[in-house]
Amino acid sequence: MAKKRARRKRGRPLGAGPGSPADRNLEAVHREFMGELEQGLRVIEKTIGTLYKGPLGFLVSNLMQHAFHFFALPAAKRRGRERVNFFFEIVREAHRSGDAEGAAKKMFEEFLRHNEPWVRADHHHPKAKELRGLMWKELMAHLDLVLPLVKAKGGSYEELVRDAYPKRKEIQGLVEAQIEAMEEQVRLIRTEPDLLHIPSVLRPEVARVVDAGLDYARRRFRERLDTIYK
Repeated sequence: MAKKRARRKRGRPLGAGPGSPADRNLEAVHREFMGELEQGLRVIEKTIGTLYKGPLGFLVSNLMQHAFHFFALPAAKRRGRERVNFFFEIVREAHRSGDAEGAAKKMFEEFLRHNEPWVRADHHHPKAKELRGLMWKELMAHLDLVLPLVKAKGGSYEELVRDAYPKRKEIQGLVEAQIEAMEEQVRLIRTEPDLLHIPSVLRPEVARVVDAGLDYARRRFRERLDTIYK
């Protein structure tokens, strides 16, 4: 029973109950991230549904959409949500201990288990170590951006961002570091097609979906910053 209680405590909703200011900030940032994830997943599903044009496009596109749903999409969506939730467990531990790198090192292996590209990677591939390093780089970039929000003052995500980063250029550099880390992973995967376990028939379409996802992320980052610093 003790073990079950410990697991439930670790997995409790962020900000549940009145909590401390840090808990309330975590809840606000977590809610923002989950909302953006759900919106991004809808964009990806729409992209999958419009991969092909022309007279046979409707038929082929629907067949490919079914293939994506059968092969990858449900697990990718589930892991995407788990990844966000677990990332905030790392944030919580980093804030508690005051040691972001130490918290990340301690929890990195479990973080990878919630990371879709790593789950699908051939861990014996010569470039697997490089992929792992890029995922570490992305995680630290996320922590660098989010941890100041935990200590900020404000009643909403937008207020927290403006308090932690009074000038847009301060957060812009951190956002760009995240995008760069994601783009490096995509470039590596693109140049090493056997690095991920993906059926060859789906690889071109997966690349197009990933490109669409990155384009959306870049655009959405700019849009959110435009809204926050209007």
